[in-house]
Amino acid sequence: MKMGAWFYTADGAPLEEQLALAAQKGLKSARIYSIGYAEQAAPALRQFNLSLLAGMHINTQELLRDWHSKPRLAELAKYHALGISLESVR
Repeated sequence: MKMGAWFYTADGAPLEEQLALAAQKGLKSARIYSIGYAEQAAPALRQFNLSLLAGMHINTQELLRDWHSKPRLAELAKYHALGISLESVR
């Protein structure tokens, strides 16, 4: 089973410090729901050797209507371009 913790900066704790502590405590993956946030976190993820459980929003009703148009390949390519081990995209 893969487990990843979610990271937020709304509480004022810097993302880099949170990821450093997570790695120090043995966590191996970070759960991040947007490509923008993943791009911000990428340097720290690489530094602390954390993999990424990425997120991509897909509207399920639109997916049922036209499944060809819903996988956002450009966004998926951005996740791959981060140079981080990508565990999953959900």
